[in-house]
Amino acid sequence: MKEYVISIAGIAIISAIFSLICANNRLAKLSNGILRLCCILAILTPIVSVLGVANDYFSPKSEQTLAVDNEFIDERYVQFNKNVENDCVSLIKSKYYVNCSVTIDFSVNDCLYKINKIYAIVEIKALNEQEKHNYMNEIKILLSERLGVGKEDIVVNASE
Repeated sequence: MKEYVISIAGIAIISAIFSLICANNRLAKLSNGILRLCCILAILTPIVSVLGVANDYFSPKSEQTLAVDNEFIDERYVQFNKNVENDCVSLIKSKYYVNCSVTIDFSVNDCLYKINKIYAIVEIKALNEQEKHNYMNEIKILLSERLGVGKEDIVVNASE
């Protein structure tokens, strides 16, 4: 209540000082009218809020806002996941000079992004089975260190 009285008194004092300072021309009359309107609005604001008239028209619909926000957040996580996949492909290509594709299975719980599994398909040519196995194991270690995921959550397959 104290703040209410102080705000009305402040607006009234500012309006009075402004009307004394300004000359009597059209601009002064316009600005004085605007200050009086502000004073009236300051007086009516608590009355309207007590009656609850403004709550029906101006209160945000929280369910609609949350639905839009969740949709936006989901879209951001999907885009982030695509960026991580592209980074993994670039990392493998730059280190081993092979074509590959990476797919990441992820989940989001309480706005935390978690990688469940990483699937990588790497083109390996003209290597025996032991060399392919070592090569795929090196890629697992590389992705594991880069993304902080255990090697058991990374699946690397060779294609020719």
